[in-house]
Amino acid sequence: MKSKRLDFIRHSFCTLSLNRMLDSGMDLYVAVPVLASYVGHVNLTDTERYIHLTEHGYDEFVRREGALKTLIPEVDVYELFPIK
Repeated sequence: MKSKRLDFIRHSFCTLSLNRMLDSGMDLYVAVPVLASYVGHVNLTDTERYIHLTEHGYDEFVRREGALKTLIPEVDVYELFPIK
């Protein structure tokens, strides 16, 4: 049986470490693989389970996510399925 305290420490370590790397200017797509390697994960999916979106990085996330909206245009359902 896994210890909840040990699991909490893992989650906290990964989240805080990622925030520190991002604060230092490291790109997210570089920081996550570095963190995964450091904690001994073979794939990024294992590491993603331990990373949590915090208030600290929320504004940056919203800013980056907002930029993606220009890549995929809004499409009205009537454009996809016109009524004949």
